[in-house]
Amino acid sequence: METTKLVRRPTPEAWRKEFKESEVTVLSLVKDPNSKYQPGWISYRTRLLDSPEVEIISGGLSERSPDGAALWRQGHLLHFAFDIAPAEMNDTGRALLLNSIAYIARFTEDRPIARTPAGWGQPEHAPRGKRRIEDLFASRIPQEGDLDFYLSPTTKAVVKQMDRLSYPKWYKENAPFLTCDKDGKLMVDVNAKELGILFEQPDFFPKTIAKLGDSARAAKARELLRRYAPDGPAAGSAEEWTQWWQANRPYLFYSETGSYRWYVDPLARHLGVPSDKLQGPARATLN
Repeated sequence: METTKLVRRPTPEAWRKEFKESEVTVLSLVKDPNSKYQPGWISYRTRLLDSPEVEIISGGLSERSPDGAALWRQGHLLHFAFDIAPAEMNDTGRALLLNSIAYIARFTEDRPIARTPAGWGQPEHAPRGKRRIEDLFASRIPQEGDLDFYLSPTTKAVVKQMDRLSYPKWYKENAPFLTCDKDGKLMVDVNAKELGILFEQPDFFPKTIAKLGDSARAAKARELLRRYAPDGPAAGSAEEWTQWWQANRPYLFYSETGSYRWYVDPLARHLGVPSDKLQGPARATLN
């Protein structure tokens, strides 16, 4: 595929915070780069990369964030965001399309793992990213609509009266314990905060399992295990949880995008390869 025929295009307004030049260099996929085309559908790669079955192949020029992934894979599914017909493509564009089809055909056993409800779905909603509210409150006092969108009703009630000086302190203290409720809105996990357990860290399992033997904390520890490791033995003893964790330890990964929880990577477990070593093309089962 020819990758040297580059063109200069105006820098999208949404990119100007990161790209100061008035133009950016891109690889053109169309016969006439100066014509107008139907916009495609990008995804934000920063929200995808906590899943081992996700592979970002290419970005794309867009009117949204430069973090947009135009060509990416999740398991055996391929997202090809360029909404142009083959007849409108140049040789490079058609080669990219054909190569993409040939590439995804190699992933015969890989499957999507982390699943995120669509942001427009009802009644479920996509999990909110907690770092988005850090940026939001650092730049300005949020509007009522911001609070409604990002925060659970209980959390909203706590922070609604805060000003720009008090919120960063609250965020710093509570960010390690922020999770999402059933509607994807952010809330503080009071059990995790009380027990001092960081549920997104690998030592979540040994620390939480150890507390199952403490009669005063066992119920809260069990609730944390049930919430953040729903594939585990929900009603299991400390010994059963330890056995499950040890058996699946190399194949576990945490996903904020996938509803703030731990998943087992089934392909990694099937192949006996640690999940962090089984990334990108290594997950293909046909060569």
